[in-house]
Amino acid sequence: MNANTNHIKRVKLRDLGNVSTGTTPSKKISQYYENGNIPLLKPNLFPKDEIGTLYDADEYLTKEGAAKSRSVKKGAVLTTCIGIIGKIGTMRQKSSNHWKNL
Repeated sequence: MNANTNHIKRVKLRDLGNVSTGTTPSKKISQYYENGNIPLLKPNLFPKDEIGTLYDADEYLTKEGAAKSRSVKKGAVLTTCIGIIGKIGTMRQKSSNHWKNL
């Protein structure tokens, strides 16, 4: 390590919190999506070249759809592992996702 990073403590991600991948409920089942109000997080929602905070989504799940997905707590740190890999963001409200949650 160089002199500028000697003070950084290395830890394993699992020691900081839960790591999981998300899931997307079947698009063939309309009751998972129609009139939903739970944000469905997708990689395209975060800015390309910066860490972003997500306040809203472009697609929403119903309670039934969210039950088929993995939920994300408010303030969770997210990173993409499909599509454009490595985008990072945080969520400002409880939501569902198909992202990698850290």
